[in-house]
Amino acid sequence: MDLSSLELEQFEREHDDYQRILETIRRAPRQFHPDELELVCIGNTGGAANVVHGRPSGGFLLRHRRRTLIVDPGDNTIAFLVSLGFNPYEITDVLASHAHNDHVGDLSLAVSAAINLGLSVNCDSRIVVSPSLIDYTNPAATRLGFTLPAYSWEAHVRSLYHRELQTERFDGEVITSVPDMFLADGIRVFASEARHGQVLVTGFVIETALGRIGYTSDTEYFEGLSDWFRGVDVLWMNMNTLSLNSLSAVNGLPDGPLHPTHNHLGYVGACLLIDELRPKTAVISHFGAQIVGQRDRIEAMLRTRFAGSGVAIHCAENADSYAFRKTLSEPPLRREFRP
Repeated sequence: MDLSSLELEQFEREHDDYQRILETIRRAPRQFHPDELELVCIGNTGGAANVVHGRPSGGFLLRHRRRTLIVDPGDNTIAFLVSLGFNPYEITDVLASHAHNDHVGDLSLAVSAAINLGLSVNCDSRIVVSPSLIDYTNPAATRLGFTLPAYSWEAHVRSLYHRELQTERFDGEVITSVPDMFLADGIRVFASEARHGQVLVTGFVIETALGRIGYTSDTEYFEGLSDWFRGVDVLWMNMNTLSLNSLSAVNGLPDGPLHPTHNHLGYVGACLLIDELRPKTAVISHFGAQIVGQRDRIEAMLRTRFAGSGVAIHCAENADSYAFRKTLSEPPLRREFRP
């Protein structure tokens, strides 16, 4: 088939544009000051009602030395970060706690970025996920619609869980979970137990040269939960609700003292964790649609309750950045994200 000069010109333009895209992928990874660490809220909402309204819903970015970890890339998080000027190919590692869309709706996008679309040899990414995300043969997992894409295995993939568990990969290979994994630049991630209905969930404790960060993911409060986070300097907690256990709770608050909610941490569970652990910094995020508009008031309540405790309380807003210098044992500088 003969091509006209106009068609040839368009083909050439595509070739040039593609080379420019490759250059953005092949750019050298970001390097941060070795004595600094930054946590960035990538989506402070949880639940389907927030997701369908296009609100970013997920965990956080951790940027330290040469690594950028994305923890729980839920729906709308990647587009939200890109809208702020963030280069997604900066992502070096992906951590995913469980197979719900407000935690892993953008998992494929995050993994694609971390492995540089498979187009660059300059790729040293780690993918650390709950067993529920690689259990390709279990209907209870796949019915949720979220499993780790097969191309993820081009990177260093590990199933992380607080006890040994075996799951079957798409090709039939049996994958055994591990309780911890070394990433790079002195960063190691440990599994913590979480209880969230019937879905296998992994919480995380991230150990760095500056201190330890705990991430509860979605879990209800239970006896012994705080044991998994002993010694953390920063505790990032998901609090989807203050007190709702089910739709029946719309009838009003129960008489007498409140108790921890089921499946989620709730206000009481978050307070119990803070009181038991007394981290230097507590960050609360992942608010349900019914309380996301009350973030400031909830922050004020928590700060009043824990006044004089030595715990710095923050209820995260989208793109909030918490910058630590030299140690996680000192309160962070709270600022806008600077891509």
